[in-house]
Amino acid sequence: MGNKISSHSPPPLSHANPSFHYLFPTTAYEVFVNHRGKDTKQSVASSVYHNLQSRGFKAFLDKRSLRAGQYIPQAITCAIRRALVHVVILSPNFAESEWCLDELFLITQTGAPIVPVFWQIRPSEVRMERKSGVYSKAFRKHKQAGKFDSSTLEKWKNALRWVSLVEGFVSEGFSDEGRMEEEITESVAEYIEMARCQGNQLFKAFLDKSSLRVGQYIPQAIACAIRRALVHVVILSPNFAPSEWCLDELLLIIQTGAPIVPVFWQIRPSEVRMERKNGVYVKAFLKHKQAGKFDSLTIEKWKNALRWISLVVSFKSEGDEGRMVEAITESVAEYIEMARSHRNECRRELKRRRALDLIPSESRILW
Repeated sequence: MGNKISSHSPPPLSHANPSFHYLFPTTAYEVFVNHRGKDTKQSVASSVYHNLQSRGFKAFLDKRSLRAGQYIPQAITCAIRRALVHVVILSPNFAESEWCLDELFLITQTGAPIVPVFWQIRPSEVRMERKSGVYSKAFRKHKQAGKFDSSTLEKWKNALRWVSLVEGFVSEGFSDEGRMEEEITESVAEYIEMARCQGNQLFKAFLDKSSLRVGQYIPQAIACAIRRALVHVVILSPNFAPSEWCLDELLLIIQTGAPIVPVFWQIRPSEVRMERKNGVYVKAFLKHKQAGKFDSLTIEKWKNALRWISLVVSFKSEGDEGRMVEAITESVAEYIEMARSHRNECRRELKRRRALDLIPSESRILW
């Protein structure tokens, strides 16, 4: 949406009267396109909308998508809540609009997939890393106007920070605008098909953010992949400890209780457990402490995780690298087969107990 609101416009979404929704039921839209009209109505927003419509998907673009008699704020709210996937087009004037910000906040609350498009703006600008940036200026204007309380402004800021971390499309990375619009359409179509089939994405092997689909929130997707993995390969290397991401992932991995296959790549286990004061891991932790970004409890948890994994039976990068890689692969494959076998045994035992009425038929255990 994001069109300028006249003095006679209805209130924004956060102030909409919920009783109106029941008077005029809203069409079930599969896609909701959140956008700033004056920036993208005549370009990417309309193109993606028409692309989706031509493929048979019901998409909501703006108030023209509504039927006569529908109360606009409540109909938009309902369309957002019922959509299977959301396209959020962040553009230079997006943050000026309370409508755009309200819609974005509601979208982040639904839990449905989001496909962000950074149109003529960078993700760093959206999360307001520069005080002189257009989004920072827009929020200063909102604050000076005094129309919204600090709680509302903070919710909007958090929604923008959140969406800026989701894998999306950045317009400056495309020389051909049409190609970007086609890729956005394809990504949305895949999500809709997945939702229609009620399928869940499972990772066979997760390496880094390149393993993610567009629209996935990076920290959340990584945490989910870690918790659902049957086995973890942890590659300890000289520059592992300087990374807070690596250390956080390691801590989560240990907490899952799943099997771990450690690989000490160009570093010894004794170095990982910081037995030498001048070792690279010791130096990395001194830098973490001096930076003051993390409290002493977090740093101690990371250290304990490294000490723990340094004592696990592992692979060391000595000798033939190709042979080592094959041995690691074989070890991981064995763990996966064991986990699958155990899961199947659990399912068979559950069926047997139900057949003998040892477990009430209403019980549901997810494996």
